[in-house]
Amino acid sequence: MSRSPFVVHSSLGAQEVLLNLLESNQIQLDPARTTVLFDDQQRSVLKVAGEKQAYTLVGRIPFRTGRLPNNGLVLMVQGDQRLRRPYLVAVTDPRWMPGARIGDARRFASWLRSPGTQSWVAEFGKGTLDAEPMFFPITLRDSAPVGADTAVRGEGSSAAAQLGKVGPHVLGEP
Repeated sequence: MSRSPFVVHSSLGAQEVLLNLLESNQIQLDPARTTVLFDDQQRSVLKVAGEKQAYTLVGRIPFRTGRLPNNGLVLMVQGDQRLRRPYLVAVTDPRWMPGARIGDARRFASWLRSPGTQSWVAEFGKGTLDAEPMFFPITLRDSAPVGADTAVRGEGSSAAAQLGKVGPHVLGEP
């Protein structure tokens, strides 16, 4: 069980990433040291984490842009693929959504998955917040990611390993 203080907010994406990290590494947060902000979707999570000298998990983009004042916290882990939340595109079944423009939806989905678009995604926003792109290309089942370095590029340690250390830090997804 991790004895490190941790602040959880009500962002579904952050909760999904956190639960996956905890489950896959067989880590349990100490309920006595865990603060859950049920009504907060990142608005005050960093303030509370700073006050409690706790860890938390927030998105890299709002943290880096200052949309979430960092309250003296530092980004601790970045580049670990397990911290990424994919954006998905799905084409509906016309039986469930009559009138849907299925042909247009399929063309859009195909364009999003195309090597050219994925290369663009791999470069989009590089140098804006840091050296990383804003978003990361997808990996298609039968191919490698297009235009992306998929190696874990953390600071020599994984996000899960960092949970055991105490201090005011943010685990941020790329």
